[in-house]
Amino acid sequence: MVERRASSPLLQLSLFTHRNFSAAIVSDFFLAVFYASALLVLPLYLTRSEDFSLRTSGLLLLLVSATMALTSPQVGKLVDRAGPHRPLIGGFGFFVAAGVAIAVGAFGGWLAAVLVGLVLFGLAWGLTLGPATVAALSSVEKSQAGFAVGASWTFHNFGGALGAAVAAGVYGSPTVAAAGDAVGRVAVVITGTSVVALIAVSLLNRRR
Repeated sequence: MVERRASSPLLQLSLFTHRNFSAAIVSDFFLAVFYASALLVLPLYLTRSEDFSLRTSGLLLLLVSATMALTSPQVGKLVDRAGPHRPLIGGFGFFVAAGVAIAVGAFGGWLAAVLVGLVLFGLAWGLTLGPATVAALSSVEKSQAGFAVGASWTFHNFGGALGAAVAAGVYGSPTVAAAGDAVGRVAVVITGTSVVALIAVSLLNRRR
């Protein structure tokens, strides 16, 4: 209520009535939930369940960033042609697939599935990060661009903090002894959040 009455509000609530802006905020939030959770527990899985060294584990995690780096330029071209909506929906579809692959691999001790999950993770990240920023900026006037970027990154950082906290709680649960089972449970949680994000972004991007 205070923000609505202020002449220069810190939080411009009216922007959240724009579907594109809301889709961008949802995307930034759930993107960060996924990567903060996954990148917190995956190194523990690789070192404790698969007995890899820290160096080897780090190299394996490069599958995420390498796939993202290769994907991002192509995603930029797609956004230029068709806008950010389809990449966002596709990105969360791949986040769901990545979460399933990581969960299957972690629960079953199947390293190949986890590695496939890392590649899908990088692909999903590349499809989501840039288009979310474009969606936020394209839904506001130029004079509001600073607020749009600030709001998107605020929700992004909040999602990352929340995701890391939840992942730490699930992983450290006293009812779970094996690292693989703990990582599998985290993967199930972030798969669920990605399904929520996929549904929300799809609904927000529907034509009126």
